[in-house]
Amino acid sequence: MSLRQAHRNKDRKILSDVIMRRTLDFLGVKNAVVEVVFLDGRRMKALKKSFLPAERKAPVDVLAFVEPPDFPHPQSKKKQLGEVYLNSGLTRDPAELSRLLVHGILHLAGYTHDGKNDTLKMKNIEKRIEKTFPIFPKNVF
Repeated sequence: MSLRQAHRNKDRKILSDVIMRRTLDFLGVKNAVVEVVFLDGRRMKALKKSFLPAERKAPVDVLAFVEPPDFPHPQSKKKQLGEVYLNSGLTRDPAELSRLLVHGILHLAGYTHDGKNDTLKMKNIEKRIEKTFPIFPKNVF
């Protein structure tokens, strides 16, 4: 791994931690964490194919998997809400990755876009969350 890649990964970790914490605070979710994983497009496609084979073949930008309630995490006293996988191959723009992370966290919190009303509700909360804190400057990654 190059030094540039190591810095990019560190910046992504810092950004994702800030976005995760602020989103969970906005939702009123206390003492919880989300695992955030950045993958390239090929790995995201394989993950989607494994877990969501019926979904359409369009490129996937974010996947969220809720943590089973009985899954042990002895290393942390915080509740593990689940995992959010972000396709870093689609964009390196921190604002876009932030939006995708918020979207994934909302899925872990129970929001869906199964129907028109659900989609509108989710988009509304995404906009409200985005307004509560600034989207980060470009060129972080």
